[in-house]
Amino acid sequence: IVQVYRPDTNTWDSPVTSMPAKRTRGSIGVIDGKIYYAGGLDELGASKTTTYCYDPALNSWSTKTALPATFHDQAYAVVGGYLYIVGGQKAGAVTSEMWKYDPVANTWTSVSAFALGVTVDQSAATVINGMIHVAMGKDSTGKPFSCHFVYSPSADRWWRLPDPPLMGICAHAVGQIDGVLRVICGTWQGSAAIGTFAISSGNFGCDASQVKLAAGAGIATSCGKATPMWANATNTTLVGGPPVALVSTASCQL
Repeated sequence: IVQVYRPDTNTWDSPVTSMPAKRTRGSIGVIDGKIYYAGGLDELGASKTTTYCYDPALNSWSTKTALPATFHDQAYAVVGGYLYIVGGQKAGAVTSEMWKYDPVANTWTSVSAFALGVTVDQSAATVINGMIHVAMGKDSTGKPFSCHFVYSPSADRWWRLPDPPLMGICAHAVGQIDGVLRVICGTWQGSAAIGTFAISSGNFGCDASQVKLAAGAGIATSCGKATPMWANATNTTLVGGPPVALVSTASCQL
């Protein structure tokens, strides 16, 4: 089922054709007004290679070139007309690989893997100033991994940034407002979490718009400001958080 949220009426509905198959924990992105969904698990928990495309003008789905292997729980983002997926589980094992889908050529291409040989599962990504930021998740042993990486598509290169101060978040979402990276919902220390980190009390965000990257690959040592890159918010009222706990959700704007 595809659910559509309409901000003008503050309502949800399902006016569009459902996907060709049941999927969860895959990757989604909008390119040139079309929705692309790659990988994920089916209703039996089997990981899949499929890539689907939804055309709102036709209200229909089509099947595109499959991923090179089964993937699920990967982070994903759209930059420059390409859908990028990174990490997650490939063929049943946590991976550091990153792949780029070109909708014009209908092809998947391997690009640089995670920095420093790190593997991350159930992480999430967003785009700030043309750079892909990946934050938090699980390591290859299934333990919570407090991490923050940034990828430059133009340089095909990764850097590691200062880690978030809170451990234990995975299967979450991330986004950005005015260059500040936000960590949203997911699971925290094994329980479903309600909250928008960096907006509510005890939560946090990163002023990623101030990031300065070193010339070479590796660890970025400066965020361009005297204050810490990650900081706890002081507000006591939750702003913008969903009304229920959400885990392993996928969303996009069309």
